[in-house]
Amino acid sequence: MTRRRVKAIAAVCLLLFSPLMYAQQAKPTRQPDFKPSGKNILMVCGDENKTVVTCTSIGDVTVKNRIELEMGHKVTRIGHDAPADEMLKAANAADLVIITESTLSGTIGSKIVSTPTAVLSSEAFLQDEFLQVNPKGKNIEGRTAEDMKVSDYGTLHDTQHSINIVNPKHPLAAGLSGRVRIYRLPGTMHWGGAKALAPSAEVVATLLDYPDAKTIYVIRRGAKLYDGTPAPGLRIQYFIENDNERGTTNLMSPEAWRLWDAAINYALTTDTKR
Repeated sequence: MTRRRVKAIAAVCLLLFSPLMYAQQAKPTRQPDFKPSGKNILMVCGDENKTVVTCTSIGDVTVKNRIELEMGHKVTRIGHDAPADEMLKAANAADLVIITESTLSGTIGSKIVSTPTAVLSSEAFLQDEFLQVNPKGKNIEGRTAEDMKVSDYGTLHDTQHSINIVNPKHPLAAGLSGRVRIYRLPGTMHWGGAKALAPSAEVVATLLDYPDAKTIYVIRRGAKLYDGTPAPGLRIQYFIENDNERGTTNLMSPEAWRLWDAAINYALTTDTKR
């Protein structure tokens, strides 16, 4: 039995025999009183640049288990290469769509940009497709300060472990403020640039060393996208990278998971489909 399996069994036992203690530990300070359960969540996932079977990367499995085992929702997975009509139909029928970073942005493209269902995405290079940022902006997989200066949105690789919560009163901040450690080890984070972002975006967090790089933001249903058209549904952009080997979600701190849970609860209770 692996150490991970032992820890998983111990966690289940803790949930079974100490529910009150668990609830006290996990409860964020600024969450809605109503925490939904039993919702249908569609997870759009990929093959992590052809390194794994679709939807089986470490990060994808970790996210699925978190949502099902700890939050009580049902997850349906669909590959990023599914036909557009099939993916859109599944998205429209779901209570929430999560797009993980194991996907290829070019493979998903604009398949579900029209869905009225809330979308929580951690794929940096779909921000333009969803018109959350300037679709003509320059994107980059950055590694240096110079990269950040010349790009409008993208990723910052392998150097980041903390973010700065700049809007602590927002529900997506989960009661946290200021500098928050996200990864136990330096990793990659996704961002949208201040100058390229849709003006209606509600920014919650930025990269620690680059305040113009927004790592958590939300655009509400009906709010104006970059081109001025109304967002067909709630759109949340998130920082998480899906490392090919380590699965970045496995490096996330308790505070990062608190933010993640808050994002899901917020998406399921705020401005839902009418």
